[in-house]
Amino acid sequence: MFRKILVGNDGSDGAKHALQTALDLAQRDGAELHEISVEEHLPRYGALMGEVDEAKQEEREFFYRVTQEAEAAANARGLRLISHVVPGHPVEAVTKFALEGGFDLLVIGGQCFYKDLKGAPNDYLLDVMHHAECPVLIVPEQFQSPQSIILAYDGTRDSVYSIRQFAYLFPEWKDKPTTLLYANEQFLEEDIPAQTQMEEWASRHFNDLTIEHLGVDPEM
Repeated sequence: MFRKILVGNDGSDGAKHALQTALDLAQRDGAELHEISVEEHLPRYGALMGEVDEAKQEEREFFYRVTQEAEAAANARGLRLISHVVPGHPVEAVTKFALEGGFDLLVIGGQCFYKDLKGAPNDYLLDVMHHAECPVLIVPEQFQSPQSIILAYDGTRDSVYSIRQFAYLFPEWKDKPTTLLYANEQFLEEDIPAQTQMEEWASRHFNDLTIEHLGVDPEM
């Protein structure tokens, strides 16, 4: 369960989907919910002072409308949404705010994070995931509940933490066929780190669990 959730909101359709997901989670867990918007689109060097002031005012008005709409959506569900509008670079501003605010989940939309809609994450998404100190949930614009689940495990604490967070985030998927997948270049069952402990833990959260060990390079 999550205690404090932060959702990024730039007013896009993708951000609206992220907001709805954050509202669902906050309602489910009784979590404190915040949203953050980042003012960044200012004129480049050489712009007149009046142009800078005009751009700032336009952004203030835009994000005022964005935050009012989001807060109204939260109020309609009996939830309180605390809005924050900060200046700066989106990655740095969002990840710093999440860290300093002690959030245990960051929710962002996936609409603008993929190149040519081919599924390749761009630098923006990679930077958010790299710099964030809390779990990051990327919400696609269109989403269908999966028929089965694959959990990637490489033996590190980070992968164990990610699997645990996934289980806590989606407890309603516990009955779906789930594969715990470990890959290395030598196909030896005993090479799976802490297999007994991982299997015991995972089987308590996923009722239809299979352990698979692939003899391939996990980077491929």
